Amino acid sequence: MAEKNTNLPHRQEGRRDARCYPRFRAQLPAQLVTPTGENLVVSTRIISMVGLEVSCEQRASLQVLTKDNDKPASQRRVLHFSLVLPDDESTTIGGTAFLVNSRRVAQDRYVLAIQYLKLSTTDREHLAAFLEECSVA
Repeated sequence: MAEKNTNLPHRQEGRRDARCYPRFRAQLPAQLVTPTGENLVVSTRIISMVGLEVSCEQRASLQVLTKDNDKPASQRRVLHFSLVLPDDESTTIGGTAFLVNSRRVAQDRYVLAIQYLKLSTTDREHLAAFLEECSVA
């Protein structure tokens, strides 16, 4: 029987694990742009420094999950997002994100878990300042 190698790292170097960051409840209007170029209006449920959960209707969920057979599966799950933070300047942050999970929570409501891929340093700073004012989920 082969012995288990216990010297292997538990996660890749530099990888951001969502469980390492607190998640905050925040209902903000947000917009997703699907890989096919469709704009979808959604609402955030939970937000953190590594990603967010959004609530959407079934139609929006299906548009996000629609397969574009011209692209590999990994590219089909890449979305662009933007959301307006409720601060004094109504700061808009946005970037590229990856659809991690989707689940049905009601007959016509879905929750999409999205992890940030690209978020500028300035947007990260604005997000961190906003999250300081939020309550932990």
